[in-house]
Amino acid sequence: MGNIKNIAKWNNENNKFDRKLTSFNNSAFSLAYFDDIIVNDDNNFDYIFFSEGSQLKDLISKKNSESIDSNIKNLDVMFNYFSNKKHNIKFLLVALDTDAPINEDSKLLAETIDNINDSNVLSINLVGISKSGAMMFNSIKYMKNKSNLKNINLFSISTPFLGSPLASPKVIFPVIKRVAGPIGIYWFNSVSSRNHLDFDIAVSGGMTEEFMDNYDPNFIKNILSDENISAIKKINFYQNITTLDEKGSLLKSFEDGVFKDSFLMFLSDKILLGGHTDGMVSMILKMLLKNI
Repeated sequence: MGNIKNIAKWNNENNKFDRKLTSFNNSAFSLAYFDDIIVNDDNNFDYIFFSEGSQLKDLISKKNSESIDSNIKNLDVMFNYFSNKKHNIKFLLVALDTDAPINEDSKLLAETIDNINDSNVLSINLVGISKSGAMMFNSIKYMKNKSNLKNINLFSISTPFLGSPLASPKVIFPVIKRVAGPIGIYWFNSVSSRNHLDFDIAVSGGMTEEFMDNYDPNFIKNILSDENISAIKKINFYQNITTLDEKGSLLKSFEDGVFKDSFLMFLSDKILLGGHTDGMVSMILKMLLKNI
C-alpha cells in the first residue's frame, strides 16, 4: 500500500541533501504515492499532502520495505472519507528525513509543490500534524510557483509553534527520571530519533550541550516570524486546529494499545503543561494564531 519514492537524503558531512541515491533509504525525505481516488470523470484533482512528522522507517511495511504499512495511521479511514467527496483526490504521504534540519525539509516540500505542473489542479492541501504542521507552515515562504501558491490550503494540527517540552532534554529528562527512573530514560531514547527530526521543535533553552550538533535553535525561534506570516497570507486558506483532550482520552489511548502515545500524553498534559493542552500542545497557541 503506497509506493514510496525517496526524494533526497541528508548528508551530515557536507550538510546538504543528496539527490542521487543508489539504493532505497528508510531515513530519507520521501513521498508515498497511492492510487488516485476517483469519484467522477472530469479529470480534475485535489492534491493532499499529509504528514504527521514521522520518519520513513516508522511507516514502512514489515512485509515490503518499499511500501507503507496498510495498518498504520488509519489510512483506510481517510481514504473511505475522501471516496465520499465530490472531487477526485491525489493523496501523498510525506515522510521527513531523520537527520535533516526541519527547515531543510521545508525547502524540499516547497520544491515538490512548485514542481506540480498540472492544469487540472483544483487545490493543493497541506495537512501537517505536530512537527509537520510547523514544517509545512515554514515551507510556504520558500514556494516560488505563484500559480500553485494561490491554490494552497494549509492545515496545522496540534502543532508546537512554541516548541515542545517533550523534545527538550533539559525539560523532559528530569521529569522522566522522577516518574520512571533509568528505565524511562532508556525507553525515551529508544523512541526518539535523537536528531533534528525531534530536537528542532525543542522549547527555547531546552537543549543540552550533548545534542547541540543535532539542533537548529532558529526553527522554532522564527516559526512565527513576520516573513512566515506574510507568506501564509498569500495562500488561499489556513487553519490551525487544536484537538480536544476529552475526559478519558488518555485511558482510551492506553486501552487501544497506543502505549507510547499514552505515556507521552501523560507527560505533556498532566505534568509538563499542567493540563492546559489539547493533549500534547499548549492551548495558548489558539489565541496566538487566530488572527492569521
